[in-house]
Amino acid sequence: MALPNATNPLILIPRNVAVHEILAIAAVYSNFREQAKNVRIALNSDSQVEEALKAVIPNVSILNKIEPSHYQISLATDDAVVENVEWEVSEGKLNMYFQVGTGELNTKSLKINKTGSEFDHIIVVARNNLDDFGEIGTSLKQLKSTLKFYGVGVDLNLEDKFVFDSTYFDTLDTLAEQVLTSFENSELKRPTANYLLASVLNQTQDFKIEVKNSELFISMKKLFDSGASIGAARELINKLIQN
Repeated sequence: MALPNATNPLILIPRNVAVHEILAIAAVYSNFREQAKNVRIALNSDSQVEEALKAVIPNVSILNKIEPSHYQISLATDDAVVENVEWEVSEGKLNMYFQVGTGELNTKSLKINKTGSEFDHIIVVARNNLDDFGEIGTSLKQLKSTLKFYGVGVDLNLEDKFVFDSTYFDTLDTLAEQVLTSFENSELKRPTANYLLASVLNQTQDFKIEVKNSELFISMKKLFDSGASIGAARELINKLIQN
């Protein structure tokens, strides 16, 4: 399953994020931006992680808070017949007018729910629980089911509250491979390839950790064929470690 064809995707940064995860997330961000998508990253107020992202992603767009942009007003009609609804904004207030043919509205049942944000897809990398994203995750859970989630490198399961899908293969050794798989047939550019190569080198500790599947080396060939270099990858790792 490929990454969704999102127009306004939002990528979440989890708490206690590892270096190789930041690099993999940077690759997802880079891939969206190369497709001219209005992509942004959301993370809790953590200056260290934010500075690290700015060090490796030029002109990265970061949010520390997700504002709802869709609301639902619900009101029990009981036995009333609603014939018309009108609204206006006046003196800083939203006024709604209900024309009732018969019966009476139950005004005590009035509820206002936050139902969505401006983002058409929420991208979750290497985590399957919104609690791992701190206040950002909490704010998303308070929204209703209009949000669409997509997991990369994780078998995402948000039960029936949200629409979700994911790319995950338990036979792959590294998160970078999971990300590369999610790109499917999209053209891989050099910056994205360098992020993925850096993620592989960091996660495997320069291949000091045993690799169980030859698929990793096939993926690395794709990265090198797309212009990735060991030098550029190490430079990215060093920038993150220094921050």
